[in-house]
Amino acid sequence: MSVWLALWVVVSFVLLGFLAWSLLVLHNQKKAWKNFASKHKLRYRTKATMDSPEVDGSIDGYKIDIFTSEHILENARSSRKLTAIEISLHSVLPIDGAVASGGMVPLVKELGFRTEIKPEHELWNRSYIAAADNERALKAYLTPERLDALLRMMRIKNSWMILIFRAERLLLRIDTPDPLTSEDYLDRLIKLMLKSAKTLELKSGESGVIEREEAKGLAETSNLMLDDDGADDASPLSLEEDEANAEDIAVEESVAEEATEESALEDKPEDAKAEPTKKKGGNKGKKKS
Repeated sequence: MSVWLALWVVVSFVLLGFLAWSLLVLHNQKKAWKNFASKHKLRYRTKATMDSPEVDGSIDGYKIDIFTSEHILENARSSRKLTAIEISLHSVLPIDGAVASGGMVPLVKELGFRTEIKPEHELWNRSYIAAADNERALKAYLTPERLDALLRMMRIKNSWMILIFRAERLLLRIDTPDPLTSEDYLDRLIKLMLKSAKTLELKSGESGVIEREEAKGLAETSNLMLDDDGADDASPLSLEEDEANAEDIAVEESVAEEATEESALEDKPEDAKAEPTKKKGGNKGKKKS
């Protein structure tokens, strides 16, 4: 047997083994998701034999979607498939913003929110992000209880989390490379997200509080902009006035000097040059006598 034939056999066994493993994982995934959907009376569907299934419906009044998402990697040449779980919350925030971890952080940055904050929490990691269009409103929403709920999900091993509130929608989502082939683990993960969703909902009257904080934030921003504009406007005008005054003073001084010189020339006698000679002669005469 030649070396190339042996190499071909090894490569073939590796590929067949990977294919068999993929089919087994897909089979277990479909089985777990189908049982979960049946248990909670959700819709289950699969498009093709080699495609992951999809589940959607409602649990405890919350709309839930479970599907396979595709993320473009940083090199933009390849993609990565992850299992995504989305829960739509009932509350609507008066501002646009997001809180995220892992691979969801670049997505939040691309949305271009005006401000970013670092919540004061002992478990907050600098790799996380909390951004919005209004700093005061975001701080008012992120209470200690909500931060605890978010951080519990952020710390799930090998997972990305995002809470995004935009376009009158509040969405909680977790992406994980785990195909979730265990019905028990899938059930526990959904329960954790639902528990967190209830904490992330706005309480009675809280929307008004956040709106007032938003108004204060807008007022502060407007004042800062006015102060900056005022400073920018005053500076050039002051410089121009100072330069104009300096030029006027210089012209006046020049005119005054010319007038003084002309006056001195006009008052000077014609025989002014002869006076020193006369004085010199007179002095000599006094010495001889």
